[in-house]
Amino acid sequence: MKGKRLYVNGAVVEPQEIQNRLEQMFAFYAQQGMPREAFREHLDEMVQAAQEQVIGARLMAAEAKARGKTEDELVMEVTKDAPAPSEAEVEKFYNENPEAFEAPPEVRASHVLVKTEGMDDAGKAKAKAKIEGLLARVKGEINVEAAFAAAAKEHSDCPSGAQGGDLGWFGHGMMVPEFDQAAFALKDGELSGVVETQFGYHVLLKTGTRGGGKQAFADVKEALAAALKRQAQGQALNAFVAGLRAKAKVEVKESES
Repeated sequence: MKGKRLYVNGAVVEPQEIQNRLEQMFAFYAQQGMPREAFREHLDEMVQAAQEQVIGARLMAAEAKARGKTEDELVMEVTKDAPAPSEAEVEKFYNENPEAFEAPPEVRASHVLVKTEGMDDAGKAKAKAKIEGLLARVKGEINVEAAFAAAAKEHSDCPSGAQGGDLGWFGHGMMVPEFDQAAFALKDGELSGVVETQFGYHVLLKTGTRGGGKQAFADVKEALAAALKRQAQGQALNAFVAGLRAKAKVEVKESES
């Protein structure tokens, strides 16, 4: 049976090799939040990009072998002269791309959970009465934070109870919607009412807020400089691969499969 095959300098590239690269690309874009439907809409371009990546990988492997080097050694040789950005260039990028340095808002909260999973209506009513009683008791204390931590340690059905209910810092979308909405609506130091989620009944104590503004240049300068250096190295590597590609014999032709 005949089928179309890609050849690089006379060596066949099996379709599975391109398919494997395509699946790696899909996994990467899925992690970035790209929905499967969007990937499918651009499938032709993705297949072409996967094919080009396979061609580049083949050419790099052959070039490394011809030079008596490993592929990592060849990459280091090709990218070693990529210039590091000056501080002025780093600051210029920072100033011209403010949206890239917006710190998403985060909150810190503690909670007490009384689980209701698997309970009937009577069990849920009992659980709600328990959480309402805990809330009333904590509200009546002078040191609400200490009372809340004690209640969490003694009564919470969440493992965080061992830490006084502390859940640490989290951003939007990291908790179930009802919990997320309640946590971000509270002021620092404020107690919530009873919040119901799929897990049961919660009471929250918001203990901190951070982010929601532009990160200071001093805080991102080092990481940004490193990212721009990697970008320059990537450009050098792409140019090198493009040179190999220009000299390579790449064909699509019929082949026995």
